[in-house]
Amino acid sequence: MIRKSRVAIVFAMFISQLISGVIPGKWEKLGAQPEGTSVIVTMKSLDRFQGTWRGLEGDALKLESKDGQIRRLPRSGVQRVETPPDSLSNGMLAGGVTGGIVFGAIVAGLSQVEGFDAKNGLAVGAILVGIGVGAGALADAARPHHEILYEAP
Repeated sequence: MIRKSRVAIVFAMFISQLISGVIPGKWEKLGAQPEGTSVIVTMKSLDRFQGTWRGLEGDALKLESKDGQIRRLPRSGVQRVETPPDSLSNGMLAGGVTGGIVFGAIVAGLSQVEGFDAKNGLAVGAILVGIGVGAGALADAARPHHEILYEAP
């Protein structure tokens, strides 16, 4: 039963990533990006700008630099918009939390069993959280560490 619930959780996480994806090459899809997303914009001139996404304005995108300056970059000059590389820590955190939830469900069920030893329960919990952290790191490593949001045709 535990295996089925883990598979279901991992499957749900992958499906949510697929649904929320943006199709590269669709300028209009950039408007769906939440304001505040960290992005890297590569211009056709090969200039690169990293900053915070502030949306589309007409036929240009707005990018806020670290010093707070808003740049308007024209669509005609943009080659690629992508997210910066992601660390594995968010996958490890999600996996650890999932392992903890599974541990809680097991302890809740086993606590009703006569002769249940809490020390063994804690050992099982530590193992499940460790497995969750490892699985989360593997799942996070399996997907791209950055996402291309737009690429000029």
